[in-house]
Order: sequence, then C-alpha cells, then structure tokens
Amino acid sequence: MSNAPTLRVGVIGAGGRMGAAVCEAVAEADDMVLIAAVDPVAPGEVLNGVTVEGEIATMVDAGVEVPGEQSLGRAMKQHLGSLGDDSLVPHYAEI
Repeated sequence: MSNAPTLRVGVIGAGGRMGAAVCEAVAEADDMVLIAAVDPVAPGEVLNGVTVEGEIATMVDAGVEVPGEQSLGRAMKQHLGSLGDDSLVPHYAEI
C-alpha cells in the first residue's frame, strides 16, 4: 500500500464505453477516488457509486483534482477550459 495522497478524479464523457471503463479503473485504484462523473447524454446513470451529472461545473463543486477527459477531441478543449484553469487544457489538433 502506498503512502501517496489519494487523487480526487472526475471523468468527463463517463456515459460512454471508454468513460465507463475509466470510471471503473479509477474506482479500483488504491491511490485514486472517483468523485465526479459527467456526461450530458447520461445524467442520472450511476457508475461505481457516483451519479453521472450533465454539467461540467459539478466537477468544480466536487473538488476534482484530476479531470479525465473521455469525450470527442473537438470537445476536449471546451470541457477542460470550463473547469477554470487554462493550464489543464491540452494543446491537441482538432480531430
């Protein structure tokens, strides 16, 4: 068991196949805890004990430290930018 601090993770695009897999992996990790899941097409779904929300702002309210983005590449910059910290926005080419 590690003495590393537990990371508070939120997953964007949680309602999809890959997003659900990321939620499961985070929930099973010893050094992470899934505290938020967001997907505008799957609000109300429960993944690993976390209710999927439709709005990204819920990640900020929940205190997410590490956002996991599993949506389409063209939506990624908008999603992560809305979390309020431009340093989180990766600089990928549009897909």
